Amino acid sequence: MLVAMKKWLLILATCLALGACQSAPVREGEPAKVEIANFRTIAPGIASGGQVEPLHFAVMKKQGYSTVINLRPDSEDFPRDEHTMAEAAGLSYYQIPVTGSALTMDSAYALQWILDEAPDGHVLIHCRSGARVGAIWGMYQALENDLDGAAASDVAMKAGARKQALADQVAKLVDAEK
Repeated sequence: MLVAMKKWLLILATCLALGACQSAPVREGEPAKVEIANFRTIAPGIASGGQVEPLHFAVMKKQGYSTVINLRPDSEDFPRDEHTMAEAAGLSYYQIPVTGSALTMDSAYALQWILDEAPDGHVLIHCRSGARVGAIWGMYQALENDLDGAAASDVAMKAGARKQALADQVAKLVDAEK
């Protein structure tokens, strides 16, 4: 996983250095509901929630999804061939390993890059329950909209962070980044 993380960081650095990053993809409308825990729409064309089941990928593709972003680290129990199943269904797949106890702004920067580079269509960002999605979404929104820690914390809670301690961690990281 460390090799994969270094690879996308190298791609990101090259893209930025060459000015080759393209404009943001089109994400419009309400993503279709996926039957996963804590499903919610967090922005036009972007949904979040808990773990996806293998049978969801083909259905998601038919519903207009183009991309799945998994925030679960390899140390957690989830289908190890999730990326293969998503790609077989025609979906782009990314993994940003995030643990609740080790949140970093690097994860928000990774999400920012992925959302800029992913193909047009709806995006599902998931973890086990959706809480880490909320936290990373709050930090991502701080980057995109120049939010302070308190505002990012509020966004995180509305996007699914659910625990105040997690939202407080978001606020601290965002304020330290400024």
